[in-house]
Amino acid sequence: IPGLLLWKHALSETECQSILAHIKDNNWFRPQVGINQVVRFGTIPSFLDLLCQLGKQLVFYIVMFVKLNSTFAYRTPLFDHMIANHYYPNDGLVSHVDLVNRFADGIVVASISGSCIMEFSPSDNANQNHQPKVNQNHHQPAGTIEMFLQQGDLIGLSGEARWDWKHGIPVRLNDQWQGEIYPRTERISVTLRRLLPQTDESF
Repeated sequence: IPGLLLWKHALSETECQSILAHIKDNNWFRPQVGINQVVRFGTIPSFLDLLCQLGKQLVFYIVMFVKLNSTFAYRTPLFDHMIANHYYPNDGLVSHVDLVNRFADGIVVASISGSCIMEFSPSDNANQNHQPKVNQNHHQPAGTIEMFLQQGDLIGLSGEARWDWKHGIPVRLNDQWQGEIYPRTERISVTLRRLLPQTDESF
């Protein structure tokens, strides 16, 4: 998928454990009472500085490899919105495109703990400036693509991957990848984004 890049083990286990310790100290999650998501606007918490730096590198890699005609990689700050999610083993994520009228190009998702398969599929309503890739033989969008995410992995979404492809996580207790079965454990992810101008914090 043009504009989709996976950076395996960008964060070391030690670095992930440090982030998890800060999350615990800040009491972000209480999933037993339904608190499984935390959102921050403006300044990203300082204990995520390394993640922001790696996210910036990832965005530059995408721009370089895909040869996107865009200056968004040079904006300051690159990210001003963070959302952290806690997943139990049988939790999933409804397939979606991040809100096109809320968030700019260049999105980074980090797996801080646990593993899962993330699925990518063509959007039914592609942005008018970025049409989905079409199979020339069948005149149908390309099918679902799977990506296995483990602790420390980062994915970057830009261009076609950001605007024209949905991403989601299927609901199941185990994932099968390259002939191996991976039982799910509790998973924590952090997503970095940039709000579009004149977007408020009420959504």
